[in-house]
Amino acid sequence: MPRNNQSNPLPRPASWSSTLSSRQRVLLHAQPILMIRQHWCQGGGQDSRYDPLCLTMKLFDVVIDQSGFGNEVVRQTVADALVPLLTALDQSAEQSADPKRHEHVVDRLLNGLLNESDHGQAFQLDYCEFDDAGRPSRKTFAFKLLKEVHGYSGEIVLQLSSEAINLFLNALDLDIESEQIANEAIVQYQLERGKYDKARASAENARGQSLRYEEKIQRIIEQTKRDIRQVKWRDEVHDIVVDALEHVRQRLRIEDGIIRAATDKLDAMDESDAKRPLVAGIVQLMKDCRYRHLNLNKLLMSARNEFLEQQSRQCFVDVFANEVINLRDDVLGHLLLLGSDRVLALADSCGHALLGPTAPVLLNLNDLIHWQLQPRRAYIPGESAVEDLDLRDTDCDRQRFDQEVLVDAVNVFARLDLPLRLSELLANLESDGCPVAMQDAVTLQAFENFDPEEASNLLPFHVRLAEANGLQTIRCLGDDLWIEPLENQS
Repeated sequence: MPRNNQSNPLPRPASWSSTLSSRQRVLLHAQPILMIRQHWCQGGGQDSRYDPLCLTMKLFDVVIDQSGFGNEVVRQTVADALVPLLTALDQSAEQSADPKRHEHVVDRLLNGLLNESDHGQAFQLDYCEFDDAGRPSRKTFAFKLLKEVHGYSGEIVLQLSSEAINLFLNALDLDIESEQIANEAIVQYQLERGKYDKARASAENARGQSLRYEEKIQRIIEQTKRDIRQVKWRDEVHDIVVDALEHVRQRLRIEDGIIRAATDKLDAMDESDAKRPLVAGIVQLMKDCRYRHLNLNKLLMSARNEFLEQQSRQCFVDVFANEVINLRDDVLGHLLLLGSDRVLALADSCGHALLGPTAPVLLNLNDLIHWQLQPRRAYIPGESAVEDLDLRDTDCDRQRFDQEVLVDAVNVFARLDLPLRLSELLANLESDGCPVAMQDAVTLQAFENFDPEEASNLLPFHVRLAEANGLQTIRCLGDDLWIEPLENQS
């Protein structure tokens, strides 16, 4: 029997998932590096013996190792790290090392990673994916591996993108576009190497930057209260507030990652590890920096409301024909941009205009002598009534701690039933959220009761030396002490 004619079945739609698209983008991040390597190998010449792939890996390692906690990496830093590799490659090829050729190779590698052929723009690579109906589409993926930014010192510094950091440290296992994972990976990478001083330096630099932002915003608010017309909120202050908010956002995210990584490192360390106090100090310092950034964020959030309030208050103030000159911004700021020869010439020609309409009065010795030799004015008793003074005793001494804080500090020692180090006691108080004043009162009372020559019974506990220079907290440095309740002493 003839077979029945059946219509051809519709093809099944292509099966695709968003995970496959993500994995494609992950692999595309390595393509610029591989393309640089291919061009060097195909071009021939002296540069062909320098493998850009291994040089790129070393470059990534240097940038991550040096800039993980706020240090700035410039081109010379990278060149100093790559020159030994280039010299070794020259020796393997039986060629003499040439500093100019090495400089050319480093510049060529940096230009390739910075995409200088496209004026420093992001790499743009095409890839294919499918929608839910199975229809293919071409997408363009843009990203950067290395970028040049302005550092705090004013120099142009090198900075890896989040994608490059994740590509180097975490390969394909994590979300390579996550900046949070990149920051935590840097912290974990350097904490494992024991570079705790970089974490402290980074936190101190960030805290200093936050203090400068806080002083600048506070000065702008005070100037707004005096005269809102002297503050350019639309042009200048808006950008300052936006930059400060971005600084706070980045630092809070980075410090949270550092606190988590350092806490995990602290939990994994033995109690006898000599580096344990350093890691604990980093955690405490990061918490202090986070508190400082939260205060700055509170000030930034209230700045715009302050502007609106002052605008409503000063809208009915009379506008003077001549505006007041801002000496700091309009005069001093421009003078600092000029050379010393031009500033001296301007000071000689028109500097007197900045001194005001009248010159200060000078002392005249002749008038002073005549004033001192003038006859004494006659005194007539009873000419003016003398009021009776109500004399009272006043307590003008200002105390650091009130009575409630002192009582709470005594209760802290009263609850001790076993010997305990002062450093551990302060750490417990900090973790319990005790006020700073109470922590200082406990510290001072412990030192007050410490007498290496003669025992003292001023307080219900005994203090003796535990470790010289063993106390290292954010608020106190010195000798660590054993605190022992009196009833526990043998």
